[in-house]
Amino acid sequence: MFDDTKTKGGTVTAVVGKEFTLTFSGTEQKVKVTIDDGFLTAIQGLIIGTDGNTLKEITEKKTLTPAGNPSITNVSGTYGYADKWQTVKMTFNKPNFTMTGTGFGMTITAKGTYTVSEGIITATIKTVQAPPELSDLMGDKLKPGDTGTFYILSATQICSDEGELYTKQ
Repeated sequence: MFDDTKTKGGTVTAVVGKEFTLTFSGTEQKVKVTIDDGFLTAIQGLIIGTDGNTLKEITEKKTLTPAGNPSITNVSGTYGYADKWQTVKMTFNKPNFTMTGTGFGMTITAKGTYTVSEGIITATIKTVQAPPELSDLMGDKLKPGDTGTFYILSATQICSDEGELYTKQ
């Protein structure tokens, strides 16, 4: 039934909202996962172990909470994120950070302070600079006093609480 490789391929066989049903290749075995804002937030079903054969059934849906790498206690340097709509760079220089985002020909800069605990960065905005037309579009979406959470995944990658992956430049 199972080969002795350490991974098992499969196909997404159903999508309902944020829940994906995955069916393992050559089997009827399924696992359901929920992806929310780029994070795996829940899992239920069959898990195949690292040996490629061991099965573990998760009968009750498990809710997962994003977490950083607790062994990393500090972050510094510049990290970048880009998609088809925007480019964002974040520079951490303890205790300060600067975030510059560019999209649709406009640039916004936020500055503030940050702390690191258990592999999680908490950034608090102190100032925001944006073109007036961008401020009108954003409303109260980015303002002094706002906080953001970032998860330190490794020495070269952090992830925002919205699932955006930033890579060290």
